[in-house]
Amino acid sequence: PYNTGHLMLVPNAHVASPEESEPSVLAEIAIMKAPLLRALRRVLNCDGFNLGTNVGAVAGAGITDHLHEHIVPRWQGDANFMPVLAATMVLPELIPVTYAKIRAEVARELRGQARMTCLVFAENDSSLLVKATRGGMALPTADALTGQAHWRAAHQTLRQILAGQLVIAGWGGSPDARDADIALSYRYSGNVEGALPKPYRWVPIADSQIATTGGGEMIAAAVATLRLYGRVE
Repeated sequence: PYNTGHLMLVPNAHVASPEESEPSVLAEIAIMKAPLLRALRRVLNCDGFNLGTNVGAVAGAGITDHLHEHIVPRWQGDANFMPVLAATMVLPELIPVTYAKIRAEVARELRGQARMTCLVFAENDSSLLVKATRGGMALPTADALTGQAHWRAAHQTLRQILAGQLVIAGWGGSPDARDADIALSYRYSGNVEGALPKPYRWVPIADSQIATTGGGEMIAAAVATLRLYGRVE
C-alpha cells in the first residue's frame, strides 16, 4: 500500500484500459467510490484522498494488463507517498488490523449492518469471551452509532467488560464479501481469573457448548485467521 487504508477497485473483467471495458463495469467502479470513501473516513478520519488510474507502464501502472483504480487516504502533514524511497512505506499499524477495520465498514455500507460481533481471545488464543443466555452462550456484540466506526463502538463496549490490554487482531467474519456478518477478532492480555460483570465469562475454545451459540463457523474462521498472521502482541 502507498498509505494506510490504500484500497484498489479491481473489476473481474480482464482488460487493460477503460476503453476496453463495458460501460456497466465502469459504472460499477464509479458507484463503489462513495461507500468506500465514507467507510475510510469513519475508520481513519482522513482529510482527503488521491483517486486515480494509471493506464500503461509509461503512466506508472504496476499491473499493466488489468485495469484498476487506486483510493489512497491522505492527512494534513502526512508523508508524500509519490517519492517512495527503497520501497519503504510509513504505516502506523499492521495491515491485518487496518483491513479488519475497513472491511467492517465496507460491509456496513453495502449491507446496512450496524451490529458487530466481537471475538475476544485470551491465554494464547485458548479462551474466548462469551455471555450467558437462556439458550446457552453467545458472543458479545456492539452497535455502532451513525457516523461511528464499528471498531470504536466495539472498543467502547469491551472496555466496560475488560480492564486489561485489548488489541485488534484482525477480521473475524466470513472471507466471503457477500456475507453480511461483521466481526472483529481481539486479543486480550489481562487476568482471566478475575471476576467479570454478569453475564460474561471466559470459556475454553474447545468447549463444545460454543458451537451452540450459532457462532461456531465464525469462531473457526477467526482462529484460522489468527494462526495465519501469527501473534500480534
